[in-house]
Amino acid sequence: MQILLPSMKAPMELKPVVRQNFSRMTRQGYPVFHSEHAFEVQPVKFPKAYVCLGRNGDLMIALRALKMVADWTGAKPNLIVSREYREILDGVSYVNPIVIPQSWWDGVPEARNTGRSMFGEEPCVLQCHGRDWGVPTERWPSYHISMWDRTKVPMEYCANAPLVFDQRDPKREAILTTALKRNGKPLFLYNFTGVSSPFQPAAQILTQMRKFEQKFQFINLGNIKAFRIYDLLAFYDMGAILVTTDTATLHLAAASHIPVVAFTVNGWGTSTPPKNTIIEVKYGHAIGRWAEVERAITRLMEKPKPSPIPDVYHFFCEYVPVDPDAVRRITLAQQSWAKLPWKSIPVPDAALPRMWREKGRAWPYISDIFDYACKDKPADAVMIFTNTDIHVRSDALDVVSRAMQDADAVYCFRRDFHSRIERPLSDNEYALANAYAGSDFYAFRVSWWKRVRHDFPSLCAGLEAWDGIMRVLMEQSQPGKNVAVQDIIAHERHSGPTHWEHRGNRYTWEGQKHCLREAASWFVRHGKDPAQFGIRLPT
Repeated sequence: MQILLPSMKAPMELKPVVRQNFSRMTRQGYPVFHSEHAFEVQPVKFPKAYVCLGRNGDLMIALRALKMVADWTGAKPNLIVSREYREILDGVSYVNPIVIPQSWWDGVPEARNTGRSMFGEEPCVLQCHGRDWGVPTERWPSYHISMWDRTKVPMEYCANAPLVFDQRDPKREAILTTALKRNGKPLFLYNFTGVSSPFQPAAQILTQMRKFEQKFQFINLGNIKAFRIYDLLAFYDMGAILVTTDTATLHLAAASHIPVVAFTVNGWGTSTPPKNTIIEVKYGHAIGRWAEVERAITRLMEKPKPSPIPDVYHFFCEYVPVDPDAVRRITLAQQSWAKLPWKSIPVPDAALPRMWREKGRAWPYISDIFDYACKDKPADAVMIFTNTDIHVRSDALDVVSRAMQDADAVYCFRRDFHSRIERPLSDNEYALANAYAGSDFYAFRVSWWKRVRHDFPSLCAGLEAWDGIMRVLMEQSQPGKNVAVQDIIAHERHSGPTHWEHRGNRYTWEGQKHCLREAASWFVRHGKDPAQFGIRLPT
């Protein structure tokens, strides 16, 4: 069994010494495994090399998992690929391609020899077709799942992982889309021309689709000759819907947010559609279930767009750190803020009525920060608070807008990159960072804060425990509401002698002791076990 712990860089394999009473639970937004018995913990050993000679669809399936291998290990996984399909790897920076001249079908034996000679061990063959490919297919329900499982990446992470092309070519994409004559209608993308999985009812389904021509502009992706297949993402970015058979255009949709109608083959050769799929239909049921497909497309057309959030304000503590690396992290994170249409409210320490002062440092109180930001704001104004070093996804306000159609306050757990972030993150990269138990993004209406403010204890920003209390306060003040949004913030993991998590600080700083005692008392009053939030009182 495998797990990604929030404090670890790579998944761990947990081997129970006693196998009874082993159960999986979820706590605090990240996977936790619990047992009454002891465990031997060993790091997962990823293969030194993978073999996926082609085709494009198989390579895209593999890339979704290999991106996580690269993030967890800090090294590019070695991927042996055939020359005829090597070009798709021009679009990614996170694998090391080892190109062999043999074809994707005939080259597996030579790929194995190459792996053994270069790395001293048998490479992991990911592809599921070809001469002497040698994978026992009966072990898995489909080829798609078998590929993911053999990468050694936990399956739950693969299923939700986006496909990342971090080396797209904007100039090529512009040339490709400039030739498109737009008629002002939303784009309806489709492709029924897969080679490996031919779609027999294509003509009948296309006839049925024509009833949407008044609403959409149709684009047949099968007729577009892109220099690289991932150049088609330019159309995905513009498109309103994609209808595709079980072929490369389906796998490519994992690199996009476009809603997908997925026609997938029956049996072991079926693919697992990306998470942005609105309906999946097997080839054999395509005609019989067309009415369901039509309803799904109609619902998509009629789905109301989220009402715009009135007056969005982003507030944060204003300070300039002394540490040059902290300056780098904060500067890079705040570059992501410039993409968001909010009004900034930096909160200076000098504007606040009190500070916790200790060891030459000062920490502001959370309630004072929130009060300062909300002062003189209308009741329906939406306030967003983040830490200063938090990267925020470019569509965060769209996500918050949808969530706040039904709630007055929402939060988001952060994800941590354990390696140094050197450049602004793309939106697809946020979900690839490691899950973390803390939350660093809170959006709420001013009226909500004024309603619950009396119940928030005297806790400090930059010290422990206040985030868990804010989450519980949002949940208990809005029973039955979904108040958590996902994967819209990220952070570069850091520590050091000035951080509360650093060894020796957590239970010795007087500020930490104060916050831990306040938090423990608050959780007990609200029917929560402090230990569930990692709260242990100092001795």
